[in-house]
Amino acid sequence: MSDRPIRILHLGLGRFHRAHQAVYMERMAHLGDASWGISAFSMRSPDARDHMRAVELRYPVVETENAAKPDTPAKDAPEVDPGYNTIWIESIREVGFAIDDRELLLARIRDAGVKIITLTITEKGYNLTPTGDLNLENPEVKNDLADPLHPKTAVGILGLLFRERALHGRRPLSVVSCDNLRENGRKLEKTVRTYLSRLSGDDWDKALDFVADDVSFPSSMVDRIVPELSEQTKAAIEAASGTSHPELLATEEFTQWVIEDRFVGGRPSWDRVFVDFVRDIRPFEEMKLRLLNATHSMLAYLGTLRGHSFVHEAISDPFIEELARKMMFEEVSPLLEKFHRKDRLAEYCERLIARFRNEKLPHRLLQIAADGSEKIQQRILPSLVVAGEGPHSALVMALASWILFLHKRMTGGFEIADPRATKLKGLMTTDLSAFAEKVLKEPEWMASLSNNEKLRKETLAALGAIQS
Repeated sequence: MSDRPIRILHLGLGRFHRAHQAVYMERMAHLGDASWGISAFSMRSPDARDHMRAVELRYPVVETENAAKPDTPAKDAPEVDPGYNTIWIESIREVGFAIDDRELLLARIRDAGVKIITLTITEKGYNLTPTGDLNLENPEVKNDLADPLHPKTAVGILGLLFRERALHGRRPLSVVSCDNLRENGRKLEKTVRTYLSRLSGDDWDKALDFVADDVSFPSSMVDRIVPELSEQTKAAIEAASGTSHPELLATEEFTQWVIEDRFVGGRPSWDRVFVDFVRDIRPFEEMKLRLLNATHSMLAYLGTLRGHSFVHEAISDPFIEELARKMMFEEVSPLLEKFHRKDRLAEYCERLIARFRNEKLPHRLLQIAADGSEKIQQRILPSLVVAGEGPHSALVMALASWILFLHKRMTGGFEIADPRATKLKGLMTTDLSAFAEKVLKEPEWMASLSNNEKLRKETLAALGAIQS
């Protein structure tokens, strides 16, 4: 559909964007509104750009239901499994690699039709300190500040985009973060302002003024599981869905998007495709981060330690399921009752467990385990901070599982996928307790809990319990 004008610029051309935001835009097109095409740029490598161009920007997303296939199908049942639904995506109208295709990126931001920038760059892509500030000591951030016309970080690229927009017609922009950070819009705005304030020159002053006067940063919460597929899993999904394609993505039927309704310059009618626009994003963020994401991380670390490879295997382990239920129902949900009714929280938790059991969508635990030093700050520690004297042994077990996971990976000679891998390796010692002591005392990821003697003792005890 070449008639779809580009009005959204996206940073982060990964699986999640292509199976979440792009699907919402496709569903809008099916309802008759095809006026919000996407220009999407990969951030880390040109591979996603090249793969998308090879299929002429058209690909299928297969949605799976977690329902058992009947043992005896009906006589006239179709060959395609009814538990699989395929939607073809054409809402991404242009792709690029932010580093190599800089002129295309700058040309797009100068386009008066572009009204929204969205981001899916993962937690580590924001280069934040535990307090939510821009990490000015990060080498990549330092490089961008030294050469701001050729940035490589997300904040540097946004700074350059705002400069370009300010110099070529100050038309309003809304910038929507779609990553797992609390109040991600406000943190992104603070990060951008900090970055621009460190740059000297009239052009950068204009960019900073533009951000202050003509840019909004609505926070948003997104939820959908889009795992990386092995060749074997991809082949099975292609056979069951009747759809074969080199860029096929598989996801769950469930999808959610909640956004603060504070846009400037216009927005799509996303409410027509069940996006929730709210005044306060916090209740939705807290529920998702501290229930879904926290439990996901616990499953990843403890599940791997117990010999499992996928989420559906981990949640089927009676020991892990009991611990997950304890964490969700007894420890975290009571902390969220100021935001949500008790019965709604219980319903949400049961639905999470059902989603985790989806065998049609094998989700590798090692994929979830990546970037733990970032994720525990958003998922586990906030509940531990406010748990106080209330029950929190499962949360402590989740923290201990991360530490033991790191120790076993490093003593086993495996690389750890973490933005702080170098620092974690520097803390390494073959003595697990000594390693745990160092990790627990590190303020770079433990923040206010780094001097918590009670938590230290509880975590060391939990490590012993896991090993036994």
